[in-house]
Amino acid sequence: MMHYDADGANWEEYRRTLRHDMRTPVNHILSYADLVSEDAADRGMTGLVAEMGLIQEAGRTSLKLVSSFLETRPDPDSVGPNATQIELAELMRNVASRIARVRRSRAVQAAPEIGADLERIEAAAQHLLALAVRQ
Repeated sequence: MMHYDADGANWEEYRRTLRHDMRTPVNHILSYADLVSEDAADRGMTGLVAEMGLIQEAGRTSLKLVSSFLETRPDPDSVGPNATQIELAELMRNVASRIARVRRSRAVQAAPEIGADLERIEAAAQHLLALAVRQ
């Protein structure tokens, strides 16, 4: 991962890279949750539609957290994650946990294409979690 100099010489480049690296998995979560929601609605899986609504809400909150995190230049000498990173990490842990639980349901196991999309959501959440705690 790229780090910026204390004098801020490459702050904007760092910020652009980090914005892309953090927003991409969130956009994957939102897109796949939308696909799963549509497929679930077509199959009458109302519980899964509701779950995807919660996942989409978490995705939108994540975008706000990423933007908030990138608004302020973090201290390059600070140790450990800040409050926004902790909140984002907890949100992604919850998303991954929720998806893992949903993937084990009998209805989802009977629809492998939905299961594959849920797996992609879980992977994106895990990726964003890793990014959030390592910054």
